[in-house]
Amino acid sequence: MFVESFRRASGITLTLCVVGFATTCIAEPLLQLPPVGNPVSGTLMTEQTEPLRLVLTAGPQRSVAMHPLRPSRGQFWTLSPVGPETFRVQLFEAGILWSLSVDPNTGQVGFRRSAQSHEQLWRVTPARSRPGAIRLESYAYPGNFLAGDANSMVSLQSWSRSPSQLWYFDTAPPPPSIAIPLQQLVQHSIRPNPPIPPVVARFVNSNRNELLVRIGDLRTGATKDVTIPAGGRHDVEIERDAGATFTERYDVIGPTGVLLSQEFTTRVPPTIRYDVSVYEKFLQSIAIDRTGKSPNPIEDINYQPKSVGYFVIPPGDQFAGGNIDVFGEATRANNAGAVRRIDPNAFNQPAERTDPLEDVLRGIQSKP
Repeated sequence: MFVESFRRASGITLTLCVVGFATTCIAEPLLQLPPVGNPVSGTLMTEQTEPLRLVLTAGPQRSVAMHPLRPSRGQFWTLSPVGPETFRVQLFEAGILWSLSVDPNTGQVGFRRSAQSHEQLWRVTPARSRPGAIRLESYAYPGNFLAGDANSMVSLQSWSRSPSQLWYFDTAPPPPSIAIPLQQLVQHSIRPNPPIPPVVARFVNSNRNELLVRIGDLRTGATKDVTIPAGGRHDVEIERDAGATFTERYDVIGPTGVLLSQEFTTRVPPTIRYDVSVYEKFLQSIAIDRTGKSPNPIEDINYQPKSVGYFVIPPGDQFAGGNIDVFGEATRANNAGAVRRIDPNAFNQPAERTDPLEDVLRGIQSKP
């Protein structure tokens, strides 16, 4: 087991505990990854495949799969940070520099010659549900994440809490029989596109019950909770990413000198800035005084948040502001288990309702 620290521009330290060839647990940070800096090589496995010792493996016909860990160059990938939270996942084979890539037409994951293509770029962020793990979001398919399953499949999936989306990166060196050329990012630059002004999103509650909406800012990590009554609305200012142009130049260095030098200039589309988790105020239990001794026949009403679903606000100018039916969007997403976690007592306080059962309760309470 290894302990890794990834130092991000925000000052947050991500600690990775991963399993690899080494068997000794090291308590001190082994690696500091700046937002843009030197590439680092190692193996990638998911929380789901770790018990089976399956790692991301380059296969025939430029395919990738989760295969058993073995002495193979095709299992040692290089994480190359090219921008804030932006990485290539590369390997060097047969004199060619390859990148983990997504087919723009089918969404299938494989590897291609490294090129000026945002289909080869990944947004790497800490997994909020599992300290020590990371997620890899595709720039070509915003809101979709790399997943490695125990059945060996590697694919893109929409955000979920599945352990197949939680990746661990192990920098333990390969066996002596495997020679991995040193890869260096010798030149890089980031040129942001002209900024896009913020817009106002009007969150509308089309449900008959009150909603709690948690808005997550993926850039800062901050969250904001908004309560919207039945039929109500709430305005939220939305900042928008404008995208950028990345320039990279790599040198691949073997024992006798430079094997390959390549430069790429890639136009990067806007990234998703916000996700939205929606909860419904749900009547869980009612305590009724059957003795007649209490001045209030209804002694206690307990409300609990019921998760509805999770969705993202489209990136850049794909969202121009206006109404968002948050209950409808969350229901259509059909992913109630993907919501951000909130306090289970968030709704456990009196409030006006339109539920028929509550109308009956109010009628009982009003009787002399």
